[in-house]
Amino acid sequence: MRPVSKQRQRKNLASRSVREQMKEDFPCCMRCHRWAHDTHEISRGAFRAKSLGERCAFLRLCRKCHEDLHRNWSLEQQYCLKRMMDPGHYDRVRLNELRGREPGAIIDAEVEAEVDWVRGQIRGRWLKTLLRAGRILGG
Repeated sequence: MRPVSKQRQRKNLASRSVREQMKEDFPCCMRCHRWAHDTHEISRGAFRAKSLGERCAFLRLCRKCHEDLHRNWSLEQQYCLKRMMDPGHYDRVRLNELRGREPGAIIDAEVEAEVDWVRGQIRGRWLKTLLRAGRILGG
């Protein structure tokens, strides 16, 4: 018995160039900047096969972040990471369609709310670092 069907082999081959380009562009995790080992497909289940050749549907993650994603991340958080780290290939409407949803299933405002939250977290860490280093007066 074949471990992978011929049809699946063709689909995997079609997505190989996209995956290789992602590996080249993002050798480190899009979330924590450790060495990335996994390419995550945002489209899952029955809709995964449709998205295999589309870069807008991929994230590059380290193993720890990938496991955390499967346990805790919402789709809005995944879209947010794609938008922030790979903006040239971010396409919210296409992602919704690849997932078998209406084009407006996840809207810009939901993704932007996640982006704003992440930026706030980054700003907060940056300010704490500056305070600890004594670079802000009164710190």
